[in-house]
Amino acid sequence: GADPTGIKDSREAIQKAITDVFNRGGGTVYIPAGKYRITGSITIRPFVTLHGDYVDPEKVKDGDYGTVILADVASLNSGLPALFTLAGSSGASGLTIFYPNQDINNVKPYPFTFFVPGWSMLQTIKNCTVINGYRGIGATLFESSHEMFNVENFKGTFLHTGASAADQGDVGVWKNIKLNNSIWANAGKEYNAPSKSSLDSYTKKNAVGMIFADLEWTQFSNIEISDFNIGLNIVAGR
Repeated sequence: GADPTGIKDSREAIQKAITDVFNRGGGTVYIPAGKYRITGSITIRPFVTLHGDYVDPEKVKDGDYGTVILADVASLNSGLPALFTLAGSSGASGLTIFYPNQDINNVKPYPFTFFVPGWSMLQTIKNCTVINGYRGIGATLFESSHEMFNVENFKGTFLHTGASAADQGDVGVWKNIKLNNSIWANAGKEYNAPSKSSLDSYTKKNAVGMIFADLEWTQFSNIEISDFNIGLNIVAGR
């Protein structure tokens, strides 16, 4: 029932597929290349991976980003409800997210694109791009803790915060992360791409690349952050 043309709302169809797979013991919900409009939040249930066709945003030709989620959701100046909430032992892979109502000349706040709730573990975000996010990845944010959260090959442009994570126990991994304004600036007219200079003017005054607090034994490698007011902000944990 999901519409790959991006015209009809696919939220209910995608959520139902996730729930069906969860009820059968877990597995993969595959979303083929196309555009899928969603108008509300989706929860990725335990033991389920939501998997799309990945295209590296730095190698895109003719606007083909593979599996694109059109986040046609309400503008809210809060972290939640996230576009995707990842329950324990779940994953998101191969997804490109675009907010069609965002405008650099009239910036709208949005909750996190991906969120890991407290008292959970073993979530993975891999091969995902957020073309024009406001808040990118959030994890627990001081209300509890999480464990073994893995982020790999995550790229995007963010107008507020690329990632914010706090209170992780045991080993998490963040590797191959690239946050900068070129991701949206180079996306073309189809994705309402503004000039990089206009993006820089906004984010260098208003945005932070990554905010981390009290991450126990987390491993980091190949992290590239640019075009923000603050690149990496380490703050006190609980």
